[in-house]
Amino acid sequence: MANKATRKPGLMVSICLLVIASTAAGKIIYVDDDAVGANDGSTWENAYNFLQDASTDANSSEKPVEIRVAQGVYAPDSNSAVPEGTRDRWATFHLINGVSLKGGYAGFGEPNPDGRDFSLYETIVSGDLNCDDGPDFSNNGENSMQVVTGSGTDETAVFDGFTVIAGRSRGAGMCNYFASPIVNNCTFSRNSASLGGGMYNNNSSPTLTNCTFSANKADFGAGICNSTNSSPILVNCTFTANSARVGGGGMWNMGDSGPCRPTLTDCTFSSNSAKELGGGMYNRYSSPTLTDCMFSRNSADFFGAGMYNKRSHPMLTNCMFCRNSAGDMGGGIYNGYFSSPMLSGCIFSGNSAHGTLGGGGMINGGGKYGPSNPILTNCTFTGNFTNGNGGAILNVRIGPAENNPTLTNCTFAANSGTNGNALACVVWDPLYPAEIEIVNCILWDGGDEIWSDDGSAITVAHSNVQGGQAGVYDPREGLIWGAGNIDVDPLFVDPGYWDPNGTPDDANDDFWVDGDYHLKSRAGRYDPNPPSAETWAYDNVTSPCIDAGNPMSPIGHELFPNGGIINMGTYGGTAEASKSYFGKPPCKTIIAGDIDGDCTVNFKDFTLLALHWLTDNSP
Repeated sequence: MANKATRKPGLMVSICLLVIASTAAGKIIYVDDDAVGANDGSTWENAYNFLQDASTDANSSEKPVEIRVAQGVYAPDSNSAVPEGTRDRWATFHLINGVSLKGGYAGFGEPNPDGRDFSLYETIVSGDLNCDDGPDFSNNGENSMQVVTGSGTDETAVFDGFTVIAGRSRGAGMCNYFASPIVNNCTFSRNSASLGGGMYNNNSSPTLTNCTFSANKADFGAGICNSTNSSPILVNCTFTANSARVGGGGMWNMGDSGPCRPTLTDCTFSSNSAKELGGGMYNRYSSPTLTDCMFSRNSADFFGAGMYNKRSHPMLTNCMFCRNSAGDMGGGIYNGYFSSPMLSGCIFSGNSAHGTLGGGGMINGGGKYGPSNPILTNCTFTGNFTNGNGGAILNVRIGPAENNPTLTNCTFAANSGTNGNALACVVWDPLYPAEIEIVNCILWDGGDEIWSDDGSAITVAHSNVQGGQAGVYDPREGLIWGAGNIDVDPLFVDPGYWDPNGTPDDANDDFWVDGDYHLKSRAGRYDPNPPSAETWAYDNVTSPCIDAGNPMSPIGHELFPNGGIINMGTYGGTAEASKSYFGKPPCKTIIAGDIDGDCTVNFKDFTLLALHWLTDNSP
C-alpha cells in the first residue's frame, strides 16, 4: 500500500470530493409494492413493499435520506408485519425532517426503473383502508383520519410526486400543525373533512409547487383550510371542483386567533363551489397576496362566488375573475366590513350575481361594523351581470363606518344591471352616504353607467362616461362632476360581446366573449396577440382617451411618445398604454426637453414640466 509520501495529491482530492458528494446525497431507500427481492429497500429489486417500512428505516438513518416510491397504491395502516392492514384510522404517513419522500417512479420490472412521470407512474397514498369507497364519498366511515401528516416538520421534509386520496377528518389529505414542509407535484383528491378536505394548516406555512386540489369536500375549505398564523406559499397550484358545505370551496383562510397571510402565484381556482360564501376563496382576518391568479366558473349560493372577504385586506395583482356566479351578491368578489383589498391590473369578465341587491363583478358592503375601502387601479370590468343593482360594482353602506372605494384608470364596458351598469350605490341609512372617487376611468357601452339613490359623494374626474353627467342617476345630488370628463366613443380595439349560444330566445345560456380593450392609435397600440413578433399595431383612428387623464397623474410606464399626460382606462400609466399621435409619424429621435413626444420642444413641454415641478414620487 502506498504511504503518504507516494500518494498523488490529485487522486486524494478526487477521493475526498467523492466522499463529500456521497455524504451530501445521503441514503436512498426504494419502495415498490411489486418488488420480489429481499425487501430491504436497498435497490428496486429489493425494494420495500410497504411505504411505512421505508419511513421507519429513514427515521432511524443518518440524514439526509431520499425515499423513492414506485407506482402503486400504499395505505398508511399497512407494513410488512401487518400486510393486510391494521384498520387503524389514526395511522398516517408522517413526514420526517431531512427526508425527501418522492413518488412517480416506474419501479421494479420496468426498462428504466428510475424513470419518473407523475401521471404515467401514479403513486397513490390512500386512506380507503377497506378498499371499498363508492362514488360521492360513500362507504368511507372507516377511512384514515389524515393520510399524510407534516406536523412538526421544517423545509427539509419534502413530499413530492404523490396522489393523496380518501382521507376523512380535519386535514384529511394532509394535516400540518407547526410545520413548514415542501410539497411538490402532488394531487389531493376525493378527501372529505370538516376543515380542510385536501389540506389543513394550523400555525403552519408549507411551500406548495405544481400541486392540484380536486373534488375534495369539507364544511370549511374543501381544498385547503388555513388557520391561525398560517402563511403557506403556493406556486402554480390548481383548485378545481372542490365543494364546501359552508364556505371556501377552493380555500378558506381564517386567522381569528392569528392572521393568515398566504402567498399565491400563478394559481387557478375553477369550478369550485360553496353552499354559502366564497366559492373560490374565503378570507376572514386574513390578508393573502395573489399574483397572476385565475378564478373561473366558481359558484356560491349566497355571497362571493370568486372570493369572499371579511375583516381581510387581500392584495391582488394581475388576477382574473371570469364567469363566477353568486346566487345572491358579489359574482366576482364580496368585500364585507373591515375589508379593504388592493387590486391592480385585475380583470372581471362575465361574472354574475342573481339576487335582487346585486354586484355582478364586485360588492362592497361595509359600514355597520367597520369600513370597506377597496382601492382599484388599472382594472377592467366587462360583461358582468346582475338582476339587481351594479352590473360591475355595487356599493352598499349600512352604517357609520367608511365605505369609500377608489377607482383609478379602470375600464367598465358592457356590464348590465337593473340600475347602474358600471356602478350602483345603495345605502340603508341615508345619514351615512359613501364617498367614491373615479379618476382616469372609462365607463362605456351600456348607458346608465352610474346610479346612486343614497346621496353618496361620487367624484368623477378626467373620465369618459357614456351619457355624461346627464346620464347619471343621482336624485339626492351627491355627484361631484369634476374637470376633464368627456362623453365620446373610446374606440376600443375589439369590444367583447354576449354569445347567444345558438339559442337567441333563451338568455339563460348566453355567455360573455371578452374582447381587447386597448385604445386604438395611429401612433401604435399594444397587440396582445400579434400575428408575428411585432407587438405594436397601427390603426387608422386614434382614441380620444389617449392623453386625456388627469395632467397631475404620473404617466408611469407609458412608452414614448406619451404626450406627457396619462391615458384614460385600464392601460393608462402602463407599458401597454397606446401611444400619442400628433398628426404625423412618431419621432425617430428623442429630443431633450420634448416631454410630450411631438418632435418639438415648445411651450406645451414647459407647461407639463411646470405642472410636475418638484414632484417627488420616490418610495
